[in-house]
Amino acid sequence: YKDDDFDKLTEQTLASPKTAVSLESIVKPMKHFYKRLYYLYPYQETLKKAIILAIDIRHQNGASDEDMEYLDQLHKKILKDIKNVFHSAFPRLFDLICLADMMDYPPFSELLERAIGVVGDEKLGKRKKGDNLGLTLTQETKEAATVENSDKKDNEKPADGSSAEAEEADAEEEKEEELKRPIQATKEYQYGMSLMDMYELPKLRKKCDSENRFSKLSLNDKVFLSYLFFSEYDLEYAFVQTTNKITMNVDYSHGVKTDFKRILADLYNESRDITRAFEKYYESVLELGDLKKSKLSSNYIEQSKLETKQEKNVDMEARNTRGLIRKYMDIVTKHLAQLIADMKTEKKIIANMDDPVKFESNFEGKKRLNGKLVKQCIMEAYCYSLALKERLESGELYGGSILLNDEEMVISFGSTFKEVKEA
Repeated sequence: YKDDDFDKLTEQTLASPKTAVSLESIVKPMKHFYKRLYYLYPYQETLKKAIILAIDIRHQNGASDEDMEYLDQLHKKILKDIKNVFHSAFPRLFDLICLADMMDYPPFSELLERAIGVVGDEKLGKRKKGDNLGLTLTQETKEAATVENSDKKDNEKPADGSSAEAEEADAEEEKEEELKRPIQATKEYQYGMSLMDMYELPKLRKKCDSENRFSKLSLNDKVFLSYLFFSEYDLEYAFVQTTNKITMNVDYSHGVKTDFKRILADLYNESRDITRAFEKYYESVLELGDLKKSKLSSNYIEQSKLETKQEKNVDMEARNTRGLIRKYMDIVTKHLAQLIADMKTEKKIIANMDDPVKFESNFEGKKRLNGKLVKQCIMEAYCYSLALKERLESGELYGGSILLNDEEMVISFGSTFKEVKEA
């Protein structure tokens, strides 16, 4: 990290806070700063874990009460700052870069990387075992390393006619490394997360529960959050499973007939089970609330047993609802991944991948993907479904506890939203 990277971006504003700053005058430092964040973006969770581990080690090494209090405050502040940087500043900088270049860059694309000057060798994770760590070396060590590397290159020099095989082997190794990367480090997952962060939770609630049917549920309820994100997929992306505007050919690869159009349409029909399951969960929550208010038994032990039984019922419905959403998004993700793989290679299934998808009706015309190419619609649906699946499998929507605590809400969504009035 270098202070001057950020200073160049903000110096005009700091010098004259009330004077507007032209975009052209800051575009260079802005791209430079954005590039550094771009490199770090896939490693947010690693960064958080490293900070937590460092603070835990300091706790264990006999920190005073005053230090402990300071470390706890620092812990919360750093996690909140990471959230602000990557979930607020990062997407806004992207928008400004698109505006400055008068280009609608696809997020995390090669086109964007060229625009901001991303260099492959600078990306994290590129260093292989045995590579220089970038530490300061003595002159003797440098000379020894130079001799060693020279000898190594001589020994490794390919025989005549073997350079093609060596290049092919390198390509295969690169491909294997790509497959080993965690899902959270992929561009598709990162873009899916940016799609899911498009609306703050109160706005997402207003959009997906416009009639306020589920007013008794709070925004830190994992089941409610899972359902809201599923509803957003249903509203904005699920049309790729059912629309006639995407022409899909039947696939006969390996002698097996696969009708993706029918498979995806049938899968969409099954998604109604999710809505029914969530409604059952909501009913169980209301019943628990009524039970606690009405006090059906004057006997404390008996009343406690009744409440415990209903709490178990709530937990069961919660697991069932999240499980159905996770399973559905998992299957959707796999099928869409197959379509994307075909569009990148044989191009046999999607017959009109380069055609725009245009909706005529007032309602459908408001869809975010209206007017985008078929291949873009399928890719965005895939990215969103992938991100939601991962959050349900191993992210903040996973786990036995139904409610997220305040710290978890701030880390994951930037706020507890308690100040927002929930009907």
